[in-house]
Amino acid sequence: MTDAAVIPCCGNSYCDECIGTALLECEEHTCPTCHQMDVLPDALIANKCLRQAVNNCKNGTGYTKRLRQQIRQQQQQQQPPPPPPPLMNIFLSVNQQFVGRAGELSFNICSDSYILVELIFQLSAFIHKGYQVPVQRQPALASRLGPQGQSIPTTGHPVRASTICSAGGRPGWELTPRLQNQPQRHYGMTSPISLAPPKHIDCIHTQKLVEAMKASGVFEDEEELNHRLVVLVKLNNLVKEWISELGESKNLPPSAVANVGGKIFTFGSYRLGVHTKGADIDALCVAPRHVERWDFFQSFFEKLKHQEEIKNLRAVEDACVPVVKFEFDGIETVLKSQILQDQKGLLHKENALSFAELDSTNCPPLVCCLQTVWHSNGWHFFPLKIGLMFARLSMPTVSDNLDLRDDLHLRSLDRRCIRSLNGCRVTDEILHLVPNKENFRLTLRAIKLWAKRCGICSNMLGFLGWVSWAVLVAQTCQLCPNALASTLVNKFFLFFFSKWEWPKPVLLKQHEESNLNLPVWDPRVNASDRYHVMPVSTPAYPQQSSTYNMSTSMRAVMVEEFKHGLAVTNEILQGKSDWSKLFEPLNFFQKYKYV
Repeated sequence: MTDAAVIPCCGNSYCDECIGTALLECEEHTCPTCHQMDVLPDALIANKCLRQAVNNCKNGTGYTKRLRQQIRQQQQQQQPPPPPPPLMNIFLSVNQQFVGRAGELSFNICSDSYILVELIFQLSAFIHKGYQVPVQRQPALASRLGPQGQSIPTTGHPVRASTICSAGGRPGWELTPRLQNQPQRHYGMTSPISLAPPKHIDCIHTQKLVEAMKASGVFEDEEELNHRLVVLVKLNNLVKEWISELGESKNLPPSAVANVGGKIFTFGSYRLGVHTKGADIDALCVAPRHVERWDFFQSFFEKLKHQEEIKNLRAVEDACVPVVKFEFDGIETVLKSQILQDQKGLLHKENALSFAELDSTNCPPLVCCLQTVWHSNGWHFFPLKIGLMFARLSMPTVSDNLDLRDDLHLRSLDRRCIRSLNGCRVTDEILHLVPNKENFRLTLRAIKLWAKRCGICSNMLGFLGWVSWAVLVAQTCQLCPNALASTLVNKFFLFFFSKWEWPKPVLLKQHEESNLNLPVWDPRVNASDRYHVMPVSTPAYPQQSSTYNMSTSMRAVMVEEFKHGLAVTNEILQGKSDWSKLFEPLNFFQKYKYV
């Protein structure tokens, strides 16, 4: 393709010369894809991204070259270790071989005794390195046995043993009980800084960290988690019911109405599994293509009005990301409506399965949740605040197993739908890019609690929001994939205070090129992106900087707090203090006397 250009009617890309010639030769100037008439060649738009990708492919640079280099490096890393030097040609004599007890081997050696000493040293070295040495009566690797299994030559390269296998009392091979170091996956753009496994003292520090956060009221109890899950099931049923009714009103075929689907996705702190008591739930309503945005803010808004459990309902259509906000109350009404559908008080199986993924903190399945709430002694639950956004996909149906991480779902969508989908896509991508989700969640809980106590956890005030904190913690987990939460908290302050060279951007993965031509954060292309003083890039396409409103003075405040957090965590890990000191609230007027 030469000089790629985008045709404005359907957004497809063509060769500039080819599509121009095709439009001029056609009397009605008809688009070859969507067949729209009166499309002039002057209306073609240059596809700069695709042109650059074509040039990179021709020149052997760009993403394809990096991909080939990565594949070559992975193949080099996966190559087996060099074979050890061959053992000496020692054969076990048939008349003097082992007859009953494992390990009792006799050798028929006619040379000097130093040969036996040398053989013992070689065998010890191989066993120490994790190699297995063949002994008599091995059913596997029959080529190493003699014709009748009487003699076993130990010449050649021994086989590397990777696991421990028990013979169960039967004759056979016994592998050396030596665990081998398996190659570890690299999640970030660079190799990890430390692969050291956690020590016993790290486990003790992490347990003390959890106890300190429990004392601060960070974790929800099981009933509150169940309450959230039941509310989401109710909301998901309302969405599916509304989409089906809307399909009937728009004269869709009955077979299509029965399969249109629709689903509620969660994102933000709840999806990451780091929400606190009474925290809001950020949710997204994903609908098929026959549902328009005004349908969501009109007919679905009216449907919510008639629900007794929903209070303080309001719509914010003019926001950058339009949202409907409300409070969901009345757990008894939720349970009664579900029990009427099933006399046993259990939800349908497909509902339980479709919402198992929404509980990011591994609470019991939905059926057990309902039974737990049903048999509980009290019904005192807080009103659950929900912010519900809307996105319309260009597909006829929305299934329960839909994966929003696929970039193809962004095709032919408006900017508001893309922004709405970006919350779920970024959250899922972050969880996909961390080596250990539990360590990541515990570390992020600690960092968020510390940031709130220091007064620096507010995107509206020019500090970092939940996306930025999650990306920074995920970067720390990538650099130390085997560390526990106590160590990760300390490394977090170390990396972003003394090691990180701001305004070097924080990237969880390499930016991927796409032919969707959506604006992305790229200081090489966009001049305005070069003025970001503390850039933190979101990992999902289209990549954006989540710290666009950060100023130099705010960054100085952040770095100063990182410095203080590093000093406190160093004292904690040295046993000179405890974790409660890290979570001490800030005395704002004492620290800023002249504000």
